Amino acid sequence: MNLMNWGYNHQLDLNPNPIKDELEYKNRVYEYYILDRIKNHILISLLIDDRENDIIVSDWPKSDKVDEIILDDFDIVSEVISSIRNFKKQKQIPNKEQISLFVKLNESHCKNMDPIICKLGNIEKIEYTEKEIEGSFSFRVNSNEYFIPLYGNVDLEAELEKLQRELDYTNGFLKSVNGKLNNENFVKGAPEQVVTNEKKKQADALQKIEVLEKQISSIQNV
Repeated sequence: MNLMNWGYNHQLDLNPNPIKDELEYKNRVYEYYILDRIKNHILISLLIDDRENDIIVSDWPKSDKVDEIILDDFDIVSEVISSIRNFKKQKQIPNKEQISLFVKLNESHCKNMDPIICKLGNIEKIEYTEKEIEGSFSFRVNSNEYFIPLYGNVDLEAELEKLQRELDYTNGFLKSVNGKLNNENFVKGAPEQVVTNEKKKQADALQKIEVLEKQISSIQNV
């Protein structure tokens, strides 16, 4: 009989409130043992004269200079992965299903981050192109354009109807915003922040319309 089993059986006889579960008893012993080791370590550390490098009293480490370029690249990668996952969610494509991704570069791009995109977005391959890919879902991150081929992934007719409804809604929304901004009384009387927000809505709507029109044209040309 080892010491742990002896201790368990012995405490059953002597303890008025014994721990009846053997596994719980052993866990409790281990906890006491670890806490005792930590207590001894702290006490010894306090008694040692030269404690300059001890973790208890040492200064908080100073961070080195941050590479801002890497942080910017990672922000771009995060946005690309988020767009890919949103695409799969909207089109009800399982995350485990691999897809292809085409990239049209309009500005500098760190290709060293491509393996991260492939891993987290479950991309079969990333290809670089100088032209837009017909029959694909597209999105932008900064100035660069990304294309995910739709064939085999979604119902093209249903997708076309959905995009057209979204385009009609966005055009109606833009018309409403333009109505406010073209109203001289509104522009002069509204707070500056309100006018700024309406101008941002206008710019966002114009950009979305451009993207939707390209997506519709791309599907129609398949």
